[in-house]
Amino acid sequence: MFRSLALCFTMAYVAFGCTCRPYNPKIRYCHAEVVGLFTVEQQVNSSPVEYFYRAHPTQIFKSKENSPALDETLFISTMMHSAACGLSEITPGENRLLSGYYDSENNIFSVSSCSQISAINWDKVPDDVKTALQNGGYDCTTTTTPKH
Repeated sequence: MFRSLALCFTMAYVAFGCTCRPYNPKIRYCHAEVVGLFTVEQQVNSSPVEYFYRAHPTQIFKSKENSPALDETLFISTMMHSAACGLSEITPGENRLLSGYYDSENNIFSVSSCSQISAINWDKVPDDVKTALQNGGYDCTTTTTPKH
């Protein structure tokens, strides 16, 4: 009985877990509103389903109107569980490459595992991705985006 119940829960977890489309870094970059390096200061008040972190951008590779300024404090939001596409690798005291959507009214930068263009630990980002980010190598005007 216990095995059957555990198997049902495992199947439900797999069936309803996070599934990201297999886009390359350029397409993920072009889909994001903001891409940058962020220094995570500390975890702050979290809700039952989301983590919130106080952070500030140290380098912005892509931004939109009303994006955060360098060294401006903001809040990063991500879902608490990886099954809901949350990022578990956000660690206070470290620099992270993050891409996502910025809500300037509430000063919240929302990120998920599906919006990341590469590893979020800058030391693990492949050299070709670093070079493209630092040299403006991702031209979004020539990107063919797959239909959703």
